[in-house]
Amino acid sequence: MSLKEFSYINRETGQVFQRIIAEGTPTLDDDGLAEEQPGLWEAITEEVTVRKLKPLDELTAEQVAALEPYITMPKPQTRLAAPRKAKPEELEHGTYDN
Repeated sequence: MSLKEFSYINRETGQVFQRIIAEGTPTLDDDGLAEEQPGLWEAITEEVTVRKLKPLDELTAEQVAALEPYITMPKPQTRLAAPRKAKPEELEHGTYDN
């Protein structure tokens, strides 16, 4: 399925309606990583009350590369943005954008 953003300008109401693509937040298979690579799991987490992932900018390039099989990206979802008032230039340049 191809996801495309889309804008529709209703000249009668002066409103812009948009379909936008919302990317989800990646998740890490923490249990799988801890089981399969306990050394890496301990190196990239810190013990507080429970272990948590260190900020990615504190990890080495090798650690980030080793994490890739454990990171999943959710599928993007389409949603409708709240209608907004059209700008004068949008009303001048046709009814559809994108």
